Amino acid sequence: MFGKRATFRERLFQIIQLFRQKGATSNDKTMTIEELGLPPRFEELMKGRLGQSGIFVESNGRYYLSEERLKEVQERIAARRNIDGSSTGRRQFGMRNIKRRPEYQEQRQPLFHKPFGSIHDS
Repeated sequence: MFGKRATFRERLFQIIQLFRQKGATSNDKTMTIEELGLPPRFEELMKGRLGQSGIFVESNGRYYLSEERLKEVQERIAARRNIDGSSTGRRQFGMRNIKRRPEYQEQRQPLFHKPFGSIHDS
């Protein structure tokens, strides 16, 4: 699982660098997928989360890198890492380690209410 995430991150960084190298970083400097040298799959990915991120902007079949949006996304990721100490976003989805919460400790019931020896004492 983490291997796929790392590979995706590396590939995304390569694509960002490609946009920068080609100069496709503003609305007046858009380029086609062919001009950028990207695979046709890029267009499919733009229909999903990659396009929803707003990092890459499509205009009439031509694309450019939004440096402003990229910076916003990077800041949001950095802030999330500072909040929960990880980059997985667990806190965002309410999946933090509840065992550390004091109210959880109070609600926990012991497995046995009496010590083992007291079962035979009565």
